[in-house]
Formats: sequence, structure tokens, C-alpha cells
Amino acid sequence: MKSTLRIVALSTLLGLASLGAHAAETADLTVKGVIRPSACSITLSDDGQIDFGNIRASSLNATGGTDIGEKTGTATITCEAPTRVGLTATDDRAGTANPDANPILLGRGWSGNFFGVGSVDGKKVGAYVLYLTEPTADGASVSPSKSLDQGATWADESRYGTDSLITPQSMLVSWSPISQAAPEAYTTISQPFKIGLGVAPKSELPDLTTDIPIDGLATFTLVYL
Repeated sequence: MKSTLRIVALSTLLGLASLGAHAAETADLTVKGVIRPSACSITLSDDGQIDFGNIRASSLNATGGTDIGEKTGTATITCEAPTRVGLTATDDRAGTANPDANPILLGRGWSGNFFGVGSVDGKKVGAYVLYLTEPTADGASVSPSKSLDQGATWADESRYGTDSLITPQSMLVSWSPISQAAPEAYTTISQPFKIGLGVAPKSELPDLTTDIPIDGLATFTLVYL
């Protein structure tokens, strides 16, 4: 779609230019692409469905966020040959995370790591956090490596323990041998993860006389390094 729009815009400009006295007689066409030695795919357990079921309104805190608990899943990355690959998580409900939701007992100071779960009547329902736990690659234990500058530099996450919070949008995650920062090439990566959900204080929620949906959505995207 982007290529089509660019070609239409260019054709229009060339048509206008032909009305002048100095119309160009040549135009450059650039064709680009990358032939990769290996392709990778990603799948999520349970088709990426994380269901916290029914949450009783009476269980929610009146003036503080309520930690609802955690659910687990696994992302599996499979490549045709050993490949250096990274992963980003985009919050498709960006702008709806409530900083007072308190997922896994994390307060407002951690709200930069919160993913949104939608809003109802203009009120942000809650938030969740996504964190990675003890990955394996090609049958061996590895650790997540993180980059906040699109892969220019990397930080080894194993020094922080087994759990690693993911920041939506801005963070690139890859995998490396434990205590090493630079990513390595692997064929199969199994990355367990946890989702911790928090709901906003009752005072910040819509009218609780009707059902209020928890509607989080995130997109995992592979990035070839």
C-alpha cells in the first residue's frame, strides 16, 4: 500500500511538471528488497489468548488499584537456520493504561511498562505488564538481551534475575548465552512469559452496574538483526 501511494503521488507531480517549460525527460525507478538466508516465524500458546475470566466488582479496591494476578504463556520462534532475531511488543491499546491499576503490585513509577486494556466511557479500565521468564534456545538455557536504541547497543538481563519486564513500543528483545549481552543466532527459541493484570480503583472506573470488558491487545513482531 505504501509503494502504491508513492507511485500515484509521483505520477501526479510529473503530470503537473509537464505543463511547464522545463519538464524532466528521465525518471529514476528504485527497486529494493533483501534476500535472507533464513526466515523465521513466531507462534503463541493458546493462539495468544490470555483470559482472566470473571472479576467480581466487589473484589476491587475503592481508592487503589487491584492486582488481579498472573497468567502464563509461551512464544516460540522457529527459524529455517540459526538466525539472529529480535522481538518487539506493540501496545495496540496505547494510551489506555491506567497508571493507578497496580499490576503485580507495581505503582505509578512503573507505568512506562504498562500496557492498556481499553477504556469505557472515557475511563481507563486498568493495565497489564508483560515479562519474560527463563527462555531456552536450541535446547540450552539463555537470557534475554534488551536494546532501547534499535539494536545499536545491548544489555544483558540475566543480572536482574529470571524475570524481565518488557516496555511497549520502545524495547527490542533478543537472546544470548547467559551473562552475554550481544545476541546470538538460534534456530528455535522458546520464551515463556507472564501477564500481570491490574484494575483501576473503583473511583476511576465507569458505572459498575454493567459488565466492563478487559480488552488488551498487543502485537509481537520479529526483527532480523
